[in-house]
Amino acid sequence: MPAAAREQTPAGAEALLRHYLDASSTAWMTPDPAVLDGLATKQCVTCQNLQSEAADLKAKGRRYTTPPIKLVQVKRLSASDAQVVFELRLEQPASDIVDASGAVVDRQAAETLKRAARVVWQEGRWLVDGISQ
Repeated sequence: MPAAAREQTPAGAEALLRHYLDASSTAWMTPDPAVLDGLATKQCVTCQNLQSEAADLKAKGRRYTTPPIKLVQVKRLSASDAQVVFELRLEQPASDIVDASGAVVDRQAAETLKRAARVVWQEGRWLVDGISQ
């Protein structure tokens, strides 16, 4: 966890969000769903789905060969001491999904995505609380 993500400021919330997105890519490339533990609330359905996908990849012995998501732009839409909402522009680059032997079993198509994300301050830390689909 980056030190900046521990500060109860809008910049701290953004640092946590950036860390979460990087961790999501790591979770799918390793694959290791535990990388995402403790970074999101239980109410974040998208976060649960991202972690479930990492678990599914692990169970099948598959992984992404390159980061499946790249944060291109982040814009703060609103902020308080307890919650910060961001608008995100993400790139989903083309990426191969390989099995344990390295054989390509699937491919993610390239796509540009626009999302909103909510980060909340709970129990002395920032947590991702929602990412719109």
